[in-house]
Amino acid sequence: MLRHRTGFCYAKSHLLAALLRANGLPAGFCYQRLAHGSGYCLHGFNAVELPGIGWYRIDARGNKPGIDAAFDPPSVSTRSTEGRCPEQHGCVRA
Repeated sequence: MLRHRTGFCYAKSHLLAALLRANGLPAGFCYQRLAHGSGYCLHGFNAVELPGIGWYRIDARGNKPGIDAAFDPPSVSTRSTEGRCPEQHGCVRA
């Protein structure tokens, strides 16, 4: 993923958890079920324990059109602004 600078949300969240843990911050994985046409898709993101804040959800996708994943504790923003997760947003359709 690092070499190609792209990947699905699962790969990005696994890498982010490893980097956070390597820097002494407890981190875990979260999954979110989002509407997708007549079905749904699963989105992978993270939670990290921040001193003085507690567990905070973060999204390794970063900001791009249709996605507000700003890191601004204690407020949380981890979903696409449309409430859907199409493939171009880096999620896996289930």
